[in-house]
Amino acid sequence: MAETTTTIESDATEDESSRDEAGGEARWWCAEVEHALKERESWVERGRKVERAYHANEEGGAGGKKKTRERKMNVLWSNVQTLLPAVYMQTPKPVAARRWRQRDPVGRLASMLMERCLQVSCSEQDFHHTLEQAVRDRLLPGWGVVWEIYEPTLYDEQEIGADGQPAVDEKGEPITFQALEYERSITDYVRWDDYLTNVARTEDEVWWKARRHYFTKKKGKQRFGEAFTNVVMDNKRERQMRDDTSGSGPASREPRAVVWEIWDRDEGQVLFLAPGSGQNAIIEKRPAPYRLRDFFPTPRPLTGSTTSESTLPQPDYLQYQDQALEMNELTGRIAKMQRALKVAGLYARENKDIGKLLKTGEGEMIAVDDWAMHGESGGTKGQIEWYPVEKVIEVLRELYNALTIAKNNMYEMSGIADVMRGASDPNETLGAQKIKARWGSGRVRRQQNDVQRFAGEIFNIKAEIMAEVFQFETLLEMAGIDQEVLAKYVPKGMNPQMLLAQVGQMLKQDMRRNFSIKVEPDSTLEPDEMAERQWRTQFLQGMGAMLKELVPLVQQGAEGAKLAGEMMMLGVRGFKEADQIEETIEQAVEAAGKAAEQRREQMAKQGPPPDPKMAEVERKAKRDQAELMLDAEDRKAERAERAADRQQEQQEFQVDTQFRLAELRMDRVNGMAEAAERDEMAEAIA
Repeated sequence: MAETTTTIESDATEDESSRDEAGGEARWWCAEVEHALKERESWVERGRKVERAYHANEEGGAGGKKKTRERKMNVLWSNVQTLLPAVYMQTPKPVAARRWRQRDPVGRLASMLMERCLQVSCSEQDFHHTLEQAVRDRLLPGWGVVWEIYEPTLYDEQEIGADGQPAVDEKGEPITFQALEYERSITDYVRWDDYLTNVARTEDEVWWKARRHYFTKKKGKQRFGEAFTNVVMDNKRERQMRDDTSGSGPASREPRAVVWEIWDRDEGQVLFLAPGSGQNAIIEKRPAPYRLRDFFPTPRPLTGSTTSESTLPQPDYLQYQDQALEMNELTGRIAKMQRALKVAGLYARENKDIGKLLKTGEGEMIAVDDWAMHGESGGTKGQIEWYPVEKVIEVLRELYNALTIAKNNMYEMSGIADVMRGASDPNETLGAQKIKARWGSGRVRRQQNDVQRFAGEIFNIKAEIMAEVFQFETLLEMAGIDQEVLAKYVPKGMNPQMLLAQVGQMLKQDMRRNFSIKVEPDSTLEPDEMAERQWRTQFLQGMGAMLKELVPLVQQGAEGAKLAGEMMMLGVRGFKEADQIEETIEQAVEAAGKAAEQRREQMAKQGPPPDPKMAEVERKAKRDQAELMLDAEDRKAERAERAADRQQEQQEFQVDTQFRLAELRMDRVNGMAEAAERDEMAEAIA
């Protein structure tokens, strides 16, 4: 069904000049909104059909109820459940860093402050669910939208007079004023058909954006006061919700008024428009509450396929809708054939015993009254004809083959790669699987980048609102800035309060803040813990090697230390996580340079250093003299050793001579004894 529009009391072709007339601006804006709604009626209907297909209630009445239900294969649900984690997996973490990585204590502290505040702001709500809803809208109707809202919490506080006592008015009533208790920035999900812009071909031509609210009488008066009294309340929205099968929920018990919140960039204003309320349609108009770089408090939507003819995207489902319908038809036919797959047959009426055959239990026998006649008629085979189940099986086989072909065609059209779905061929090589995975992920890389862009724009809008609207004390409390944390970012010799004052001043200045600090998200995909551990290891190893090489340079004095510090900062500033130790490193390098410079000054006071050439000559002379002394000692020891050897030789010669003389004496004595013995023997014989 077409989108429900609200009847107004003016022609939809209100001229621009009529805005200056009494009630003319209200009529003009009502006509502008109605024109934008009519231009997108067919697109909204297509989007709601896609939602009904996703919820598997494409046919039937309200709430998806119908008398009969055919079996279907919900390919859209399967594809969205596959693509959603591939496009968006985890809550992005806001990262704020200095745009130019140079020594800037103000920018360093401001970026840390803003990053912590953004993280706290996201943790105050279910930011993951909000972003996931927008991504799901992108995958279904093709448009994902969020809206950033500044939400202060106020309380009544009694005014204190000059005498220090509570102030009262003339009637004795206490004089109170509203004080700020708390403030936060909330990212609000906006349903895709509640988002509206002027008719435009490209995003650059959009000059107003709006979102649709639904207020009951009570809520409207609380929000707008007496201006809401003349707003017309109707139940068209509730009737639409009852008739619509998109699963948007049950109707409200009481009627609600449609109110459009319109941000007009050309006039720099915000309007709240209640169509159907005549000249009182504009219930509130005020300047934009904050100055945003792109004016609108909503990022450029997550969009599907678009052209330069219109900003309205086409749902991705339309590209493979025919294949999905073919699969539904084949699935329905398979279900019918499965119901027809049964054991049945025809038999002769006169032989009632055959009818009992299929009802018998296991091992049970049936008695035949006239067996002869039963045999003459051909037995059981001659009296029964079975249902041709073989034909059903053949048709089922062909239907399953056709379904497989249709499924493959749908995968090719939709870009759901088999590797991305976890399916793989065991006969494929590793290289083939890697190629399929790379190309499969490449088809969704554009959507991944768009989600990254979308999250980054949300963080930038949130950061701008915090910097411009929030109290600086609130930011300090959100970031948990205390003296211990502040000491890591304050340069030596600088007053911490002065640094905080400069940071607060910079955050309030749009140009300086945007030029000095950049805000972006980290990955919205599944984190790689191994890669993070590897990065930390490489960082520590690189820092260790760098310190060893730079120590001699630091010892040369202030100039060497300055050069070493610049070289170290060149490497350290490439890592966002090193910001908290950057000031410590700079101070350590400066201290080492000053110490080296002091050593040089002390050496200069002690007199000029000796001539290196003379020192070398003296060292050589001393070395030569020591060598000569060593040579003399060696020669003296050698002479003593030779004298000892000669003395030992003489002693050995004397001992040998005496031993030989003794041997000769013994020989002589023995000879004389032998001669005397011979003489005696001769005499005896004679």
